[in-house]
Amino acid sequence: KINATSIPIKKMRHAINQFLPNDIIAKKSKLVSDSFHSTLNAKNKTYRYTILNNEFPTVFGQDFYYHVRQPLDIEKIIRASKLFVGKHDFSAFCSEAHKKNNCIRTITNIKIKKSKNFIYMDFSADGFLYNMIRIIVGTLIEAGQNKITPTHIKEIFKSKTRIHAGQTAPPQGLCLIKVIY
Repeated sequence: KINATSIPIKKMRHAINQFLPNDIIAKKSKLVSDSFHSTLNAKNKTYRYTILNNEFPTVFGQDFYYHVRQPLDIEKIIRASKLFVGKHDFSAFCSEAHKKNNCIRTITNIKIKKSKNFIYMDFSADGFLYNMIRIIVGTLIEAGQNKITPTHIKEIFKSKTRIHAGQTAPPQGLCLIKVIY
């Protein structure tokens, strides 16, 4: 249905933002076909996972980061993250209860940067399985704590078994930052 409202498409984002919660913002609005599906038509998604790596948490923004007290070796995390980039079967990196027939996904990029005591991990892919990023983050934390090696990560992929991967990192560090259609 062609714009079934009197609001011009270019002003739709402003109208929508009045009704969205404060942690969600519509930046663009565009007319799409009736067959458009926001999940199924996404070509690429980028999520950010934020870790505060410090002895004590900060009182600000606790709902938006995961506090890891033990020191993390950022270089080992970056090296380990490279093993996840590319087309892989991520069966070992999703929740068993939500495992799909096809667990093959392509991670196009993982960017990791440290700023003061915060570690930001940006994951871009053609799609993600349930809890996939949080399980990968848990595995990368173990790499940063010298608990696992790159060889171990390769074995986790081969096993296709969730129990071999790291713990599922908590949800508060995860944020969707971009969707490309």
